[in-house]
Amino acid sequence: MKTIQLCAAVAGGIALLAGCGHPDAATEANFRAGLEQQLAAHGDLCIGRHEWPVDVPDLPVAAQMRDGIQMPALEHAGLVAHVPAEMTLKHQDGSSETVKALRYGLTDKGRSFVNAHPKTAAHGAGETPDLCYGHVRLARVTGWDKPQAARDNAGRPVTTVRYTYTLDAAPWAGDARVQQAFPVLARVVKGSGTMELAQTMVATSGGWRAE
Repeated sequence: MKTIQLCAAVAGGIALLAGCGHPDAATEANFRAGLEQQLAAHGDLCIGRHEWPVDVPDLPVAAQMRDGIQMPALEHAGLVAHVPAEMTLKHQDGSSETVKALRYGLTDKGRSFVNAHPKTAAHGAGETPDLCYGHVRLARVTGWDKPQAARDNAGRPVTTVRYTYTLDAAPWAGDARVQQAFPVLARVVKGSGTMELAQTMVATSGGWRAE
């Protein structure tokens, strides 16, 4: 793990990095600037639920389904509420049947956590509303690999930077049932301040940028 500044590096006769004062030098400050820019643009964390209401069949098998696990957990946290409904189930043989269902819709509390334009890693600026549980911020750059010239980046230096983060989390993200139903959410929440993440970054004339 590198914790010192690298002012210059040469590989194959190609100067990879300029002096320490340049924005493309492999320094903690330059990596921090690039990571902070990345997280500002893509640091929202959401559950990936874009359409409401959500119908769940009122059948024992629902307890093994994603929606049958997640919707009751969100209801426990006060984000959704259900009413009786009906839904159509399609079977593998092409037939279908109408069954009783539980229709989960957002409560006022739930709607307050819907981000109309979330900035996530998966969706960029985000054109689809989502139920979001927090925003990631950079805590500390913990190290990086030696930059290497990559052919698929026009020979520009590429490296992997490691860092820890803090999470500005919604209060309901700490709910035990929510964390059980959303394992990724639980891992991110519990890792705030300690879990190390990695980001591939490429040097540009304007500084290091996330790939």
